[in-house]
Amino acid sequence: PSPDWPALVDGTESPAGCASGAQPGAAELSPPVSVLDPELRLPRSWRGNLAWTTRRRRFSFTADAVVSLNRDQPGTTDLNLLARPSTTLSGEGGRPLFVPSSAVVTATGAVVPTLARRDPAFGAVTQVRSDLRSTSRQLVLTLDPDVGADRTLSLAYTLSRTRDAQRGFDGSTFEDPRGREWARGDFDVRHQLQLTVGGRLGAGFGGLRGTGLYLFGLARSGLPYTPLVGSDVNGDGRANDRVFVFAPAALRATGNA
Repeated sequence: PSPDWPALVDGTESPAGCASGAQPGAAELSPPVSVLDPELRLPRSWRGNLAWTTRRRRFSFTADAVVSLNRDQPGTTDLNLLARPSTTLSGEGGRPLFVPSSAVVTATGAVVPTLARRDPAFGAVTQVRSDLRSTSRQLVLTLDPDVGADRTLSLAYTLSRTRDAQRGFDGSTFEDPRGREWARGDFDVRHQLQLTVGGRLGAGFGGLRGTGLYLFGLARSGLPYTPLVGSDVNGDGRANDRVFVFAPAALRATGNA
């Protein structure tokens, strides 16, 4: 029911349940279930490394390349989701909708998730699998000039790329969440620059002689960002749907620009 805030503040009224005219099943009360895939395996990783070092006069240069192929990565799927969408949203590029249009509460946009279940006696039946993959590549370039035996100066640049295969139940989704999509990893920092400066303190520091003092500076690019809708759009029971960006030409054609 719609809250009566003044009545709630002074304690004269407190709702005890949903209004009789509310959309039935808007809240999924069926119990969720979690199961393990019989072929569940531990993650595996194949890695390769190639390094090259050279020195020119007072400068030492190192290039280090690392490639990692990660297999049997964990992921989940919902076994209780309908096999096919009930309809699609033509206004959002054919986004699938797993509940009938009549199950969308027009006042709030909320959906009735029980109508997207194969068996309404249960909520989401989450199966944990190990059939996903990811790849990562990294190149580290390091420059170490010779600044003396008691001092250190180092500049390192790292170029990396991480891509993960995910389902819509583990990340974000726009199509059928059971399909696997390749995208940038959640912690894919593409560029990173690190500066190290330091050395041992001299005789002028008295009792601190022989103590090392080092400073580290780090600058890196941002993490990938995916805009999401703050509610369940496709009716699969999860609020992780990607935003649909309307084409400006289409908006002008409908007079909504």
